[in-house]
Amino acid sequence: MLSKEELNTDTIPVIKEQVVIDKRSADTAKVRIAKSVNERNVQLDITEEQDTVMVERVPVGRMVEIEPTARHEGDTLTIPVLREEVVIEKKIILVEEIRVTKKKGETTRKVDVTLKEEDIDITRESLDYTNVGENKLT
Repeated sequence: MLSKEELNTDTIPVIKEQVVIDKRSADTAKVRIAKSVNERNVQLDITEEQDTVMVERVPVGRMVEIEPTARHEGDTLTIPVLREEVVIEKKIILVEEIRVTKKKGETTRKVDVTLKEEDIDITRESLDYTNVGENKLT
């Protein structure tokens, strides 16, 4: 139970305010991106390589003891052509050699090529927010 002194006392309430801060996103502008593809024809010089083979038949007409094999002399491949002749004894006669020479050459020609190039257009559009900030906390 409360005493008389306690019943006659006045009570003063103590109030404490708190602030609540919140944020929200708002659109302020739009960004529009447009892409276009442009084509243009260009003429390019290209280099092409080609191999040319020359075949030369060289008569030899001599007897050989051992069958010769194909051999390389630089860029030339020499291939022996043999024939057997029946005499009292069989001998191998080198009739001819075939020489195959490989030569490299270059030619330049013009070719048409289509190249593509992309352009980007960016447009920023402002949005009208005249009432932003009028929502007050009560």
